[in-house]
Amino acid sequence: MTDRLRVYGGNFDDYEAMVAAEEEAKQQKVTDAKKTHQIEKRQRIELETKLARSEQKGAKDKLNRRRPRIAANAMAHFPEKSAAKRRGDKAADEAAAWDELTTAKDALRRSSSVRLDLPDTQVHATKRVLEISAAASARSERPQSIVGPERIRLTGPNGAGKSTLLAAILAAANGQDGQGGGTGGAVEGHVGAETGPPIAELFGDLAITVSAPTAHLDQQYRLPGELTVMGAVRAGNPQLDPHRVHEVLAAMGLRAGRTDQICQTLSGGERFRVALGSGLLQDPAPQLLILDEPGNNLDLSSLEALVTALEGFGGAMVIVTHDDRLAAELSVDTEWDVREFLRTEAVD
Repeated sequence: MTDRLRVYGGNFDDYEAMVAAEEEAKQQKVTDAKKTHQIEKRQRIELETKLARSEQKGAKDKLNRRRPRIAANAMAHFPEKSAAKRRGDKAADEAAAWDELTTAKDALRRSSSVRLDLPDTQVHATKRVLEISAAASARSERPQSIVGPERIRLTGPNGAGKSTLLAAILAAANGQDGQGGGTGGAVEGHVGAETGPPIAELFGDLAITVSAPTAHLDQQYRLPGELTVMGAVRAGNPQLDPHRVHEVLAAMGLRAGRTDQICQTLSGGERFRVALGSGLLQDPAPQLLILDEPGNNLDLSSLEALVTALEGFGGAMVIVTHDDRLAAELSVDTEWDVREFLRTEAVD
């Protein structure tokens, strides 16, 4: 994050407190540098005004021949040299103040502070986005549903079938039965996750209905390696304005100029940003987002980009994550235990 290695004592909360204190001090330097630059700029403008008036008066005096020509020319030459030096000195002071301000700004941590505007992802509070029901589920016959922009965290032990249930939901979203008996909306999805046991083995008695466009972000951040970043993001939305692609990826912290880069050459953090941007900008805009351990392979800046991007997401969400902190930052509303959906014989 800083191009050098640092060691912090204490736990993560202590680290954040130290970073916050450092950033506050750096921000104060930026504030002071701004004031200094403004003062230098104002003084330069005032000097320019004074010198302009003096030069105007000198030209008028010369025109009126108030002094002998030789004396007037000699006196006029001296102020010109003096004025040029004063201008140069003051311009140098202003430039130095600007350099100090730039250095102070560069010292601030690079963070994504731009909230994405994703109006097409908004879902009405009464819209039924997802419904899961079964004639005889493991523990309850009560259907589970997502209504409006709810954010659900799917929990359960490792290997219990969380990714497999996500695959069943995605299959339903694609209009397939997913070996789970469900049907759903006609949207393009990517059921590429490693799902472990077949869907029917664990969730064969479920009826899954998805009634909203759905996007999926898996742990591998899969992208078409031969396409450029711009081509990959627009693959699911060919009419998408390239400026919108630049805007969204920049807000998530993808460096300028990366949109022409081939996807297979991207770093892990860059692939994540492009995969997320591709999902959020697909056509139709997603109103249900499926996230399978999105933070497993991310550094802190990429996690921040994820949270920032999803602050502007107005749809529903189902997320699998072991990171309690990430779940809290994503404002998860409810937890579903995957074992509630398993077939009785699978639980036995």
